[in-house]
Amino acid sequence: MHDEELLKEFEFFKVKEGRFRISLTTTCNARCWFCHNEGSIPPVKIDGKNGLQHKTHTCSTQEYITLVETLIDLGISRLYFTGGEPLISPKLDPILESIPLHEKNEFKVIIATNGILLKKKLDSLSNKHIDKLKISLHAFSDESMWNIERTRSIDVVKASIVQAKEIFPEIEINTLLMPENQHEIMDIIQFARDLQIDIEILERMTWQRN
Repeated sequence: MHDEELLKEFEFFKVKEGRFRISLTTTCNARCWFCHNEGSIPPVKIDGKNGLQHKTHTCSTQEYITLVETLIDLGISRLYFTGGEPLISPKLDPILESIPLHEKNEFKVIIATNGILLKKKLDSLSNKHIDKLKISLHAFSDESMWNIERTRSIDVVKASIVQAKEIFPEIEINTLLMPENQHEIMDIIQFARDLQIDIEILERMTWQRN
């Protein structure tokens, strides 16, 4: 496809409020039983020791930076950084450093995270031009968090959300409704209401491949 045709296709993409999602890694510090790892095909496999068999990402940090700069120049609407857990990736910081100061009506930079590492990363992230954090909160107790994510760090995640609200322009909680957390769903909603931040309640979708 020639450059002119590519630009024409991208113009259509922009009209549809073009959003581009960059999955920096399949590595994650949680083991959510429902995770599709951003549609990874085939899904990331878990071995007998609860460890992930990770896929190799072939793009270098500079290639990601070039991609992001090009998308911004072309007029992208929203850039999402996901994983796995994007805060694990050493590529995230230099990529974010390459993103210039901008108004939110130009484009938005959004990071999706499970929040486990957020407290440790807040100082670094606060110096970047990030418009929104989407933070997963699927549980409200360590017991439920273990049943869902195979980790116990709910107090760290909740404290990170509280701190992040004071730093970033926009925070959103994402919660997947499931049998393992339905007894805590009102606590999660009240937590969001108390902080006056948005919450999105997600429905679990089943697909034969992932």
